[in-house]
Amino acid sequence: MGTGSLESLRAGKMPTIPRRFVNMTLNASSTKRDGNQKFKACCARQKTADKECKKRFCSFSSINQNNVLVFLNTCSPRGTTARQMWDCASSRHDHTECCKEKNVLPLCMRYCDSSRAVPTEYLNHLICLQNFNSIRDCFKNHLERNPNIFGDD
Repeated sequence: MGTGSLESLRAGKMPTIPRRFVNMTLNASSTKRDGNQKFKACCARQKTADKECKKRFCSFSSINQNNVLVFLNTCSPRGTTARQMWDCASSRHDHTECCKEKNVLPLCMRYCDSSRAVPTEYLNHLICLQNFNSIRDCFKNHLERNPNIFGDD
C-alpha cells in the first residue's frame, strides 16, 4: 500500500481495490463444479472402468430412460464399470425422499436408495424405465449441492 492509500484509511475513506484483485476473486468463486462436472470428475477417477463406457455415458445428459438399457447391456459385461458409473451418478446416497417427491413407483424405489446395493436383475424391473429420468434427476440434484464420492466439489 502506498502512502496515499494509508492517508485515505486515516481519513476514513475506503481504499480502491485494484481491478486485478477483483477479477481474481470473481474467477475463484465461479470455479465451483456443477453436478454433471462432478459426475464426470468421478468417472475420470474410476481407473478400472471401461473407457468407451465412460466416454459415452458418463454425463447426466447422455443417459436417459430411452438408452439406459443400452448403457447396461454395453457396460455391465465390462467388469465393474456399470457399478462404478452408477456409484458416481448416485453418490451412493439414499435418494428415496427425492424419488417420492417425483412420484417414482414403489417397485422402483430400490433404485433410489443407492446407499445399498442396486438390484442387478434390471430386466425384471422394465416398468422402472418410465421412472429412470426422475431417478437420474434426483442423482443430479444431489450432486449440484454435494461433493462426489471422491470429495470433488
